[in-house]
Amino acid sequence: MYNASCPKHVVWLVLLTLCLFFSQPLLAQSTPLPGQWTTTSLAATAIAASTTAKVRALVVSGTSIYAGTNSGIWRTTDNGTTWTQVNTGLATTDVRSMAVGGTTIYAGTNGGGVFRSTDGTNWTAINTGLTNLVVTALAANGTDTYAGTFGGGVFSLTNTTWKAVNTGLSDSAQVYSLTISGSDVLAGGQLVVNDPRHVFRSTDKGATWKATNATTATTNPPFLVYSIAVNGTTLLAASSDGLYRSTDSGTTWVLSDRLPLRVVNLLYVPAVSAFYASGVATDGSLYGVSVSTDNGATWRASSYGLAGANALAVSDTTLFAANTASDGVSIGSTTPITSASVSGADFRSVYGHAPESIATIFGTDLATGTVAAISTPLPTSLAGTTVTIKDSQGTERLAPLFFVSKGQVNYQVPTGTATGWAYVTVKSGDGKTSYATANVTTGAFSLFTADAMGNTGSGVPAAYIQRVRANGSQSIEPIGSFDGTKWVTVPIDLGPESDQVFLVLFGTGIRAWNNSLNPITGYFKLDAITYIPVTADYAGIQPEYVGVDQINLRLPRSLAGAGEISLYLTANTGPFSNTVKIRVL
Repeated sequence: MYNASCPKHVVWLVLLTLCLFFSQPLLAQSTPLPGQWTTTSLAATAIAASTTAKVRALVVSGTSIYAGTNSGIWRTTDNGTTWTQVNTGLATTDVRSMAVGGTTIYAGTNGGGVFRSTDGTNWTAINTGLTNLVVTALAANGTDTYAGTFGGGVFSLTNTTWKAVNTGLSDSAQVYSLTISGSDVLAGGQLVVNDPRHVFRSTDKGATWKATNATTATTNPPFLVYSIAVNGTTLLAASSDGLYRSTDSGTTWVLSDRLPLRVVNLLYVPAVSAFYASGVATDGSLYGVSVSTDNGATWRASSYGLAGANALAVSDTTLFAANTASDGVSIGSTTPITSASVSGADFRSVYGHAPESIATIFGTDLATGTVAAISTPLPTSLAGTTVTIKDSQGTERLAPLFFVSKGQVNYQVPTGTATGWAYVTVKSGDGKTSYATANVTTGAFSLFTADAMGNTGSGVPAAYIQRVRANGSQSIEPIGSFDGTKWVTVPIDLGPESDQVFLVLFGTGIRAWNNSLNPITGYFKLDAITYIPVTADYAGIQPEYVGVDQINLRLPRSLAGAGEISLYLTANTGPFSNTVKIRVL
């Protein structure tokens, strides 16, 4: 009835997408290699294997790094090689937050209030005036110290006495994050009952608070703001809904679509002008760390050797990440990863790559010239440029190459690449080396689009209609056309009920998915709340072109009259593709 093949004009759209040129400014590399991590275990050196030490907070004081855990506080003075419990005087060992002000270290606990240490070993409770002892956030700068509580709002410390500073907030505010930025204090959480605004600022040391702006939830981060990071007028807020960004000190906020993770912690590293973000994937699975060197506008994965991360801290040129997969802390370099490896179909950054899928690396000085492969099997060297993939098991493979240029390399993830984080090394013909990390997974659905030069990953898909009539005759029909400035949808006529109308889409990252066990489904969005799911009749290899996959969806009669609608691919508990558009009469 139909097969895994495609007309030449559709192939041209795919190849056009692959040859799109786009580059972005990146920082230079250093040693140790950026984006690579090693993990140390707290339990390995000091406590019984049956004891856990889940790290929830990290701070740096002098040459020591402190980890707040559910088994108290741990310290290392040798960058994580060995860890020692330092719980003397710590009556409550369920530590939820930590901060450093000058030479004083503060620990917030679950039910025990705040403890303070000036030597990093001995702790003293300082709870006078603190009416809520569940301390979920701390901030200090050597002069001022603030505690955020779960249900009691914000408190300010003077000597050893706390004072509630909740003017403008609810006295029952749940505070998840506190940040001191110059003369300002920023708080995130559920701060005012029945108020959609959830990032507040104080310009008078906590005496009064005002929302960073706006009156509606659509222009503010939702109430579960886990972390706030600041660089000048740029504010980032990590929330349960994603990462929100403001470039005007919080007057306006935009939800970023650049990160495929629920961000838990944010850290700004002034020495390299970079934001780091950690969290978990949107499906709840472990993720690692991503980095941005353009104030949060775009992000690059930076997670080789890192199973998962939450709390972040920095000491000189060393970056620390609490490892959520075990009772440990991972150690890496503050130097940002130099390149980004993204889907070759929709260019979504820091999303996963499936084995044998088409990927694109953006960077600088990736090749000495512009060359495209002209035969198959694909070469592993073009203009002297090579791409090596070191997978999560440590196995290195040369990647087949479609195209190379100074700012872009298109490659295929090698067959046999193990799932998990992979390290990507690009060596140019002149010896210059660039690095990226890629999350290799069996599910990483991406659809090619006709508006390749727009680099949007949206709009009209690279696809066509295959019509099968009752008499067995077939025809191929376009779903988009170029109007001289942009690609627009061409109406699809479902025809008589005896016609079977198939939407044939082209993508990558689909063949590795177990479609028989968990079928890929196309979701057609009719309006804000109505979706029509259609299980793919075929989802797998398109045999004529390397790395290209094909998806056949039989269009149901219920789409008749729908007009222009959105479409994406997903599977039960599986990944989501980019969203494209079609038009149905």
